[in-house]
This record gives sequence, C-alpha cells and structure tokens, in this order.
Amino acid sequence: MSFGNPAEAAAYNLDRRNRGDNIEATAKLLLPMHARCAEQLQRIAIKPEEFSDLYAPESIQRDNDYVARRKREFEAGRNEKAGSHGELTMGEVKQLSEILEYQIIKGINVDGWIPFVKAMKTADADDIGRGVDAVMEFSKDAVSGQAGLSIDVSFSHDLRSKFTRIKNDIDQFDNETNRLAVIKYFKSAQSGFRGELSGIPRVVVALDLGVMEDMARSKNMKDHLAKHIVISEITHQLTTFRAYAKKANPLCLPPLDRTLKFMNVIQTHLGTQQTLEESEYIKNRKVNDAIARNLEMFK
Repeated sequence: MSFGNPAEAAAYNLDRRNRGDNIEATAKLLLPMHARCAEQLQRIAIKPEEFSDLYAPESIQRDNDYVARRKREFEAGRNEKAGSHGELTMGEVKQLSEILEYQIIKGINVDGWIPFVKAMKTADADDIGRGVDAVMEFSKDAVSGQAGLSIDVSFSHDLRSKFTRIKNDIDQFDNETNRLAVIKYFKSAQSGFRGELSGIPRVVVALDLGVMEDMARSKNMKDHLAKHIVISEITHQLTTFRAYAKKANPLCLPPLDRTLKFMNVIQTHLGTQQTLEESEYIKNRKVNDAIARNLEMFK
C-alpha cells in the first residue's frame, strides 16, 4: 500500500513501536493514512449516477438526499466521544473503519487474498442505507454460476447490532419482500451485470487495531496472516448461519450453501486453519472473542 509522507512516517513508527492495548496511541499512528484510503475508496465506489438507465431520476435522487442527510447528521456529532472506543471521537472511529475497509478491499483485489474473488466497494446508498460496506463476488466450478457475499467491516469489539441484523435477515427471509442483503447499485466484475442484487448472505469481517498496524507496515500483503483471518471468519460465520437457518428458516439455505461451499474449498486449498494454528498469532484475539460471543445468539 503506497501512501504519502505522513502515512509513511506513521508506518515507520508502527514498525518501531512496542505493541500495547492503548487504542488512542494506536489510532494516532493509523489516522494519517485516512486521507489516502478515503480517496481510493471514493474512486472505486460504485456510482448511482451510472444507473440512470435503470432507475428513475427521482429514485436516485431520493437515495442521494438520504445519504446527504445522514452525512449531515454524522458531521454534527463527529467530535463526540465514541463511547466504547476510549477517548476516540465518532469522526476518528469512522476514519479508522474506512482505513480497514480499504486494507481489506485492497487485500482481496490487489494482493489476491481469496482466489477467484473480487470485492466491490458499494455506493453510499447501499453502505449507509443498507449496511453493506462491500460485496464479494466469486465464481468457480465450486459454485453454481456466481455467488455473492455482503461484508460489513469493523475493528470494534461491540458487534451485537451487526450480528442481530444477520439473525433478523435469516429469520425474516421469504425470498419476496425479505431477501437477505439487498444491493440496489451493483455492477458485476465477473459478468457485467448491472442492477439490484438480492439474496446475498451477510458476514462481519472484523480485525483488531493490532492487525491493522501490522498490515500498515507490511512489505508483503499477499501472504499476510490477515487474509487467513478474514477467510476463517467468513467460513466460520457462514457455517454457523447455515446451521441456524437449517432449524429456523430452511428457505434461505440455498444462498448460504453456495457461499459456504465456495469458502470451504478456498479455506481447504489455502490451508487457512493450519496456517493460523501454526502461527500462534494473537493480535486478533479480542475481536475473535467478540465474534464468538455474538455467534452464541445463533445456537
């Protein structure tokens, strides 16, 4: 990842710094990277204006107005303390989240973390309005046609609302008005399809600040352990969601089966579980614990 001088200086400090749990100190080292990451996210994000041939102008305008209103509301409170994130402000938490979003999307698209997969940064209307930070699209013989996955990126340990939303998706799925994640503005990197994508399972991709530090200073992101953490999180969550859906709402099993089958193939092919076990990597342990606690609601 190439950043300007402030970010390069920050990465150098990360490399020399003793690790710790001081969230504010870690954040200050990562935040100089935000401007570049935000610029890149904006550049690659899907643009609603490119769908003017599919949606009525007033439909796109309603989405744009909604996004503008939510952004104004956020700006009004961006200097407030973020509660569970120590002394960080809401604005700083948002910036750290966007840094992580970029790191993960770059890992998938540039560094090839997951074979046969591309990650599309969603339009603000789908991100802010529908809780979808990015869409992973993958195709291979392991799945029938193409399958998609909605990812919600976080470095927080407070993940309950995200997993509650996933549980509600499964409970309420009827393949008519309730269709798991829905992305209004989707543009396929595989087939060229443009339009609404629905029936897409959600997962939470969460990495702790310590892992973000390591990625910021890494010279070799292609083989960074973060890729195995991401693959393991996705596969474990899909396995848990599928087991829950089998009991609670079998109607939504087909999309879960497609994505899980693909991720199981990838995890086995890359030796993800063995790699993580042998590495004894512990910098994501707090997020791992947070995910495990929230998956209990699916038992």
